[in-house]
Amino acid sequence: MTITDIEGRLDEVKELIELVATDEITVKNARETVLRSMLDEGRAPVEVVEKEGLGKTSGDEVKQAVSAAIDANPDAVEDYHNGEGGALNFLVGQVMAQTGGSADPGEVNQLLRDALE
Repeated sequence: MTITDIEGRLDEVKELIELVATDEITVKNARETVLRSMLDEGRAPVEVVEKEGLGKTSGDEVKQAVSAAIDANPDAVEDYHNGEGGALNFLVGQVMAQTGGSADPGEVNQLLRDALE
């Protein structure tokens, strides 16, 4: 990507950056979905976020996804308690899948650690 790819759309690029900076969307969704739609389809960032349902998931919804991932994966929970670090990553992945990638991975990681202790 070069600057000519976004020439005349700097306001939209700024808008995308602000959506990430204010934690309204994840960096992953900004890069993989919103920016791609902006470049390929000429859509505005807010339009993409609204149409694709990419708003960041937080609060009770993430906590529910964490609980569901723990309940649905007792083997991974046991592996975590046995010191297998990959088990936590697996559970984070399960929560991210449930939230469509819209949860903050750092928050998910901390919520899982807290719940598993």
